[in-house]
Order: sequence, then C-alpha cells, then structure tokens
Amino acid sequence: MLCLQSISAMEPPSWQEISRTIAIDPERFEQILCAGHDEVVRIAILGDSQEMCPGGSGCSYLPNINLAFFDRIGAIGETPVLSHWSIGSSSPAAWLWRAAVASPNGAATTLPAASILPGVRVRSHRSVDSSAQSYGLLGMLLHDGSLNGDPQIPQFPYFDNASTHVVAELVAATRPESGGATWRAMPRATSSPSYFAAATGGGGFEIDLSSAGAPQIRTARTPPLDFAGLPYMSVEIAGNDPKLPTEIVGLRFVDLADERGVVVQGFSKGGYRIDQLLSLHGDSGWMLEGLGPRLAVLHFGANETTELVDLATWEAHLRDAIDWIRQAMGNDEFPIVLVGEVHHAGLDVEEQAIFDGQPAVLAGLAEDDPGLAFVNLRRITAERYGWGPKDESFLIDTVHLSTEGQRMLARAFVDALHSLGRLEGDLDGDGEVGPADLSMLLSSWGTSGGAACASRADLDGSGVVDAGDVVRLLAAWTPSKP
Repeated sequence: MLCLQSISAMEPPSWQEISRTIAIDPERFEQILCAGHDEVVRIAILGDSQEMCPGGSGCSYLPNINLAFFDRIGAIGETPVLSHWSIGSSSPAAWLWRAAVASPNGAATTLPAASILPGVRVRSHRSVDSSAQSYGLLGMLLHDGSLNGDPQIPQFPYFDNASTHVVAELVAATRPESGGATWRAMPRATSSPSYFAAATGGGGFEIDLSSAGAPQIRTARTPPLDFAGLPYMSVEIAGNDPKLPTEIVGLRFVDLADERGVVVQGFSKGGYRIDQLLSLHGDSGWMLEGLGPRLAVLHFGANETTELVDLATWEAHLRDAIDWIRQAMGNDEFPIVLVGEVHHAGLDVEEQAIFDGQPAVLAGLAEDDPGLAFVNLRRITAERYGWGPKDESFLIDTVHLSTEGQRMLARAFVDALHSLGRLEGDLDGDGEVGPADLSMLLSSWGTSGGAACASRADLDGSGVVDAGDVVRLLAAWTPSKP
C-alpha cells in the first residue's frame, strides 16, 4: 500500500509503477454502473476546461463518454440538464441538447455565485409577456446526437423522438417568494430551434417553488410532448408572473418508457484548480445534491501543475473537495472516482516533478478509503495508445486534447471504470488473466445488458459478450512465469 502521509519526506513512486486502477471496494462501483441497465444513473464530473461542454474543451470527451455508456447499455433514459447556454450553429452542442437564450430573457439570477455549480447558468425568469422579458429558455432535444463536438459520432436514435412517452422536466431553485413556471412545446423539422415555431402544447408546471431557508432543487414534468411527426422537439420554459421571479436552473428531457442508462454531465470550468471548487462554489452543495448524481468524478491536476501547487497542498485540497461532496450528498462514503491526467507536453523540470507525483497522491487516497477509486489515465493511455513524449499527436497544444484524442480518452476512461481495482480481463479476481478467465468469458457468451455487466465479460463495451471480448482478454493475458 502507498503511504502518502508525508509526501514531502519521500520520493513518490513513478506513475508507471502505480496500478492502472485502484479500488478497495470495487463491487460498490460495479453495482452503481450495472444499475444503469435498470434505472437512470447520473454521474457528475468536476474538472477544468477539458471536462467542460458547452463553453469548454470537452465537447468531444463528454459526448463520447456518454456514447460509450450507451454502447454498453443500449438506452439513455434522460438527457443531461441543459441550462442557459446559447449554442449557435458554429458552436458544438452538448450531448443530446442545444439551447437558445434570446433577449430580453430572464434576468441575472438572485442566487449568489458561490451557490451555483461550475458550468451551470441560472437565470431569474418572469412571464414572457412582462415588460422585462420576452423570451424564455429554449431547449432542443437532439435525439440523434447531432451537432456535438465529434463529427465521427454517428447520428443515431439514441433517444426516443417518435412516441408519446417523452416529457420535459423543469429544474428550478426555491426562494422565499417565488413565481411558478410555464412551458411551450415547439417541434421542428430541423435541428435549429426557433421561438416562432408552431406550438403543439403548453401550460403551467405543477410546482411550488416558495420556500424559506437555503435554496433547494425542485423539479416538475410536462405531460407527454406532441412531436407532430417532426424529429426535433424544442421546449421553451419561463416564469409565470410579471413581477415575482422564478430561479430556473434548466431542463432535461425524459423518456418515461425507458428510464434507464448512465448520464454523464460535467460541472467544470476552464482554468480551474480543485481548491477553486470550494473557494468559488463552496455553497453549491445543495445544487449538487438536488441534481442527484450517484457517482462523482474529480478530474483535476493540469492547472495545479502549471501553477506549481505542491503535492502536499494538492492532497489537502483533494481531501477538502471529497469531504465537501460527501457532506453535500449526506453520505460519508459517497463514491468518488479520482482521475489522473494524461501526458502533458512542454513542462519544465519543476512542473514535471509535480505532474509525475500527482498519481501517487490520488492512489494513496484511494487505497485508504472504500468509497474512493483511482484511474491512472496516464499509464493506461501510454500502454494502450502509446501516448507520451514520443507521441503527442493527441494534443492540440501542451495540454488540450484533439477531437480524436478526446474520443480515445473517453473509451479508455469508461473501460477503466468497468475494471476498477483489477486487471482488465481478470474475471475471477485472482490478479492474473488466464485460462480460468477465458472459461468464465465463454460461459457468459452471448449475454447482454445487465447480465453482461454483472459478468464483467463485456470487455470491449459493445453491450454483448462476443468475439471482441475474447480478443481483448487474450491481449491482456498474463505471461507464464519462467
């Protein structure tokens, strides 16, 4: 076990010597991920620009993470929450949604900035017929995954758009005196939202948002939306009172007929260090809890490296962030995955020393806490793809990944989540990949869905145990000892 109680007093082990993944209670994480075959499982990723979309550099990474889960499960029961990000034709859309925020729209929120999660834009809405506001938040369901930041993601009906089971869910914040909210459905023939499209339904949400004390997230759903035979549904939401404001966080689309799958959403900000999660957003725990993640991911380290945050300080900041998340979620063992950065270019000697030591800090935390896991993406991508000083083709600068690099990283990350604490292909957990594991894989041949997940044999993430998994297992085969 790695002991990092006094990281400054010892030389941390090399990132190449640290396990690809670490989890002392891997079954805890397996149960969460496999539950996505039967219900919706939400994962919150907190990080910097590489984990941010829209508005950041993760508009291939986050959609490809979600796509990798879809490939394993075959369903997406709800979209991520869309907030007030106006996404034009030249900007990549988020996974399964885009939005428009025409002016005059909702006013600046009355919520303090520290009480809002990174990457979320809240507005204070009144009725659209008021003197202060003419438009609401207009969100469009991109059921086919179009317009995202990776053109190689195939357009496919990931989300239902042809039945009577799709609803829009308002996500709003309480305040001592609050207005309500209204909705208007406007299907479109194209993926370009318009406030002037013909409406096929509308009305008020049945929701009470007035509450004294600290804010809370409350939700309400529309009736099933009428697509009128058109492929793209857009819904406008706004307040219902010309004077009394409503704090609207955003909306999500929900498929009532198939509420299952894993939904991954980034709550991140460009340039962030992990200590800024608390210093700038330390009062936003209510929002995290209200959005309902089952698992959180801390994906930091790049900016700590270039800003020369020493390892002991970084470990303290990590512990603070872990405690903050768990306090917000009301669970002292809330599961969190710690993720190490991939290779960076152009680091000087001092930066490189910090960067090289970060995996040991993360590994040490995961080895001491059954609610934590660690993914050593630097080692995984070096071994799987050859990323490193000899191959920096996946980078567009010293730190940000190309569209293809993000796509490859997403697959490696999701595969690692499904093999936490063990070798990929080590189905019997004996620390080696060998004949017993091959026998277990063959006994699961042809299984799919939850059965494939529970067997751990769907190694390539295709959703079914087949020949592709045999290829992956053989590639991971443990060499015979001399």
